[in-house]
Amino acid sequence: MNPIKKLASQTAVYGLSTILGRMFNYLLVPIYTRIFVPEVYGVVTEFYAYIAFFIVIYTYGMETAFFRFISKENKKGVYGTSIVSVFSTTLLLSALLCIFSQPIASILQYPNHSEYVIYFALIVALDALSALP
Repeated sequence: MNPIKKLASQTAVYGLSTILGRMFNYLLVPIYTRIFVPEVYGVVTEFYAYIAFFIVIYTYGMETAFFRFISKENKKGVYGTSIVSVFSTTLLLSALLCIFSQPIASILQYPNHSEYVIYFALIVALDALSALP
């Protein structure tokens, strides 16, 4: 396949998934504002900001490195190393967040809602694991 066509098709697939995810989130805003009181919607928005920060920590640019080196030889090694690395750090960081959910919730000024931190850990873990194809 022509490299330009291959790049265009891969860009379309990965770009479309990103665009659809953001569009879906944008379409949920009216539903959120109708269902949630402002205080609860503020919690959702705050945790979305944390997710954006933590996804960088969880993936540490591995998805960029993956796409850079997958075109070279030893594709299985690149894929295996990337998956094992991201999975290991995701498991470790999410476990730490869940174990220390109560103190973290207190620091974030949600002392009675440690489940927010657990939900957050699960969402970030799934997002990090889906960063690699």
